[in-house]
Amino acid sequence: MKSSFNHKLRLAENSHQQISCTLTAAGLRERKARLLDVVRQKILEKEELESGFAYRFESSGVILEQLLELIRAEKACCSFLVFTLSVSGPNDDLWLNLTGPEGVKDFITQELEF
Repeated sequence: MKSSFNHKLRLAENSHQQISCTLTAAGLRERKARLLDVVRQKILEKEELESGFAYRFESSGVILEQLLELIRAEKACCSFLVFTLSVSGPNDDLWLNLTGPEGVKDFITQELEF
Protein backbone atom coordinates (compact mmCIF):
# COMPACT_ATOMS: atom_id res chain seq x y z
CA MET A 1 0.00 0.00 0.00
CA LYS A 2 1.40 3.36 -0.98
CA SER A 3 1.57 5.86 1.84
CA SER A 4 -0.24 9.13 1.38
CA PHE A 5 1.77 10.73 4.18
CA ASN A 6 2.81 14.13 2.94
CA HIS A 7 4.15 16.86 5.14
CA LYS A 8 6.13 20.02 4.94
CA LEU A 9 9.13 20.12 7.22
CA ARG A 10 9.00 23.19 9.41
CA LEU A 11 12.15 24.35 11.12
CA ALA A 12 12.61 26.83 13.91
CA GLU A 13 13.78 30.23 12.80
CA ASN A 14 15.88 32.46 14.98
CA SER A 15 15.67 36.23 15.05
CA HIS A 16 18.70 36.52 17.37
CA GLN A 17 21.70 37.27 15.20
CA GLN A 18 24.15 38.32 17.92
CA ILE A 19 26.27 35.47 19.23
CA SER A 20 26.31 36.06 22.95
CA CYS A 21 26.00 33.59 25.82
CA THR A 22 24.52 34.88 29.05
CA LEU A 23 26.36 32.37 31.24
CA THR A 24 29.25 33.57 33.35
CA ALA A 25 32.63 31.90 32.86
CA ALA A 26 31.99 29.86 36.02
CA GLY A 27 28.52 28.91 34.81
CA LEU A 28 29.91 27.74 31.47
CA ARG A 29 32.61 25.66 33.21
CA GLU A 30 29.91 24.03 35.36
CA ARG A 31 27.70 23.36 32.31
CA LYS A 32 30.63 21.80 30.47
CA ALA A 33 31.49 19.53 33.40
CA ARG A 34 27.91 18.52 34.11
CA LEU A 35 26.27 18.25 30.71
CA LEU A 36 28.31 19.22 27.66
CA ASP A 37 31.15 16.80 28.37
CA VAL A 38 28.71 13.92 28.90
CA VAL A 39 26.88 14.57 25.63
CA ARG A 40 30.12 15.27 23.71
CA GLN A 41 31.47 11.83 24.63
CA LYS A 42 28.43 10.18 23.05
CA ILE A 43 28.79 11.80 19.62
CA LEU A 44 29.20 9.07 16.99
CA GLU A 45 29.55 11.33 13.97
CA LYS A 46 29.82 15.04 13.19
CA GLU A 47 28.89 16.63 9.87
CA GLU A 48 29.46 20.23 8.92
CA LEU A 49 26.38 22.09 7.73
CA GLU A 50 26.18 25.44 5.98
CA SER A 51 25.21 27.21 9.21
CA GLY A 52 26.42 24.83 11.92
CA PHE A 53 26.91 21.13 12.59
CA ALA A 54 24.92 17.88 12.73
CA TYR A 55 25.73 15.28 15.38
CA ARG A 56 24.73 11.62 15.31
CA PHE A 57 24.04 9.67 18.51
CA GLU A 58 23.00 6.09 19.23
CA SER A 59 19.32 5.46 19.77
CA SER A 60 18.72 5.32 23.51
CA GLY A 61 16.34 6.87 25.97
CA VAL A 62 19.28 8.02 28.10
CA ILE A 63 20.94 10.10 25.39
CA LEU A 64 17.58 11.41 24.24
CA GLU A 65 16.91 12.74 27.76
CA GLN A 66 20.42 14.21 27.91
CA LEU A 67 19.93 15.93 24.55
CA LEU A 68 16.61 17.37 25.70
CA GLU A 69 18.28 18.63 28.88
CA LEU A 70 21.06 20.18 26.79
CA ILE A 71 18.53 21.91 24.54
CA ARG A 72 16.56 23.26 27.52
CA ALA A 73 19.72 24.56 29.18
CA GLU A 74 21.36 26.07 26.10
CA LYS A 75 18.25 27.76 24.71
CA ALA A 76 17.98 29.74 27.96
CA CYS A 77 21.48 31.24 27.68
CA CYS A 78 22.30 31.07 23.96
CA SER A 79 19.21 32.37 22.20
CA PHE A 80 21.04 32.57 18.87
CA LEU A 81 21.31 28.76 18.58
CA VAL A 82 18.73 26.75 16.66
CA PHE A 83 18.32 23.12 17.76
CA THR A 84 16.83 20.50 15.47
CA LEU A 85 16.45 17.04 16.98
CA SER A 86 15.62 14.20 14.61
CA VAL A 87 14.29 11.00 16.18
CA SER A 88 12.91 7.95 14.40
CA GLY A 89 12.36 4.29 15.28
CA PRO A 90 13.65 2.58 18.43
CA ASN A 91 16.85 1.37 16.73
CA ASP A 92 17.55 4.35 14.48
CA ASP A 93 20.20 6.90 15.36
CA LEU A 94 19.34 10.32 16.75
CA TRP A 95 20.56 13.49 15.05
CA LEU A 96 21.00 16.89 16.67
CA ASN A 97 21.63 19.88 14.43
CA LEU A 98 23.11 23.00 16.02
CA THR A 99 22.82 25.98 13.71
CA GLY A 100 22.67 29.73 13.92
CA PRO A 101 23.88 33.02 12.45
CA GLU A 102 27.23 33.69 10.82
CA GLY A 103 30.03 32.85 13.23
CA VAL A 104 28.11 30.15 15.08
CA LYS A 105 30.49 27.39 13.95
CA ASP A 106 33.35 29.04 15.83
CA PHE A 107 31.18 29.37 18.95
CA ILE A 108 30.14 25.72 18.78
CA THR A 109 33.69 24.42 18.37
CA GLN A 110 35.44 26.84 20.73
CA GLU A 111 32.95 27.53 23.52
CA LEU A 112 30.82 24.38 23.53
CA GLU A 113 33.77 22.28 22.32
CA PHE A 114 31.51 20.22 20.09
